[in-house]
Amino acid sequence: MRTLLALVITCSALAAQAASPATPQLPVETVVLPNGLTVLYAEDHHASRVAVDLAFHVGSAEQRAGRSGFAHLFEHILFAGTGHIAKSEVDLVSEDGVIQDGWTSFDETHYWLNGPSNTLERLLWVEADRAGFLLPR
Repeated sequence: MRTLLALVITCSALAAQAASPATPQLPVETVVLPNGLTVLYAEDHHASRVAVDLAFHVGSAEQRAGRSGFAHLFEHILFAGTGHIAKSEVDLVSEDGVIQDGWTSFDETHYWLNGPSNTLERLLWVEADRAGFLLPR
């Protein structure tokens, strides 16, 4: 089984901070869970937003010749809901100021959410549910 990587970073304005010479350096903690999930965590208590990025180490490199597009297809399927979350509820995540998207590359597929810091628990639950309950849907 491929390694699954979840990245949780609280941030206020990453783009603005990246351009600033006074960018704070946040320590990143790494934890590997018993199920193989690697979690990278950085915390900034001055931030009013949180970002969650779930990365699967699988992309088009895993596909056989003549059978392409599956990683991209599953990227879209995960936004169609799960056994616990209907498509309409996935869309409701955006009502609380949360934005979400996904992308696929040669060797990775990412799902990310960014929202107010008080939504962190729900954002983590949504990503865990998408990762664990795609098949019943």
